[in-house]
Amino acid sequence: AATSSAAIVSDAEACKQLLSNIFPPQVLRQIEEQEQRLLQYDGEGGEGGGEGGGGGGPERSIAQLHTGCSFLFAKVVGLAELVGDRMQRPRTILLLLQSIFDRFDRLTETFNVQKVRKTVNESYMVAAGLPEPELLGSPNKL
Repeated sequence: AATSSAAIVSDAEACKQLLSNIFPPQVLRQIEEQEQRLLQYDGEGGEGGGEGGGGGGPERSIAQLHTGCSFLFAKVVGLAELVGDRMQRPRTILLLLQSIFDRFDRLTETFNVQKVRKTVNESYMVAAGLPEPELLGSPNKL
């Protein structure tokens, strides 16, 4: 039983880490608050709540509408071919990519946009107009 408890805790931590890589902090807080409400509701004899849960529980949507947001995907064209070219040294490819992404990073600072992730497959993704604290009040859009 102790081993399975340790495995559950380990799996829960791995899930939290994965979620922290996907969602912004305010969404993670909303998910955790919803989880606590559902646990409390279930502990009070609820049916497991919410829409489709049969119990009419405390489930609420965490979706929010944000207008005026812009997203940019800058694709690194030819990356797959470059990586697949056995004549290219891995170090050369990495230095080239680092140079490209460093330039993109400097541009995010210049234009006050948020880097969403370093890369999404062959693309560099940024967003403007999101309600992040450091971007609130910024009229910048892509």
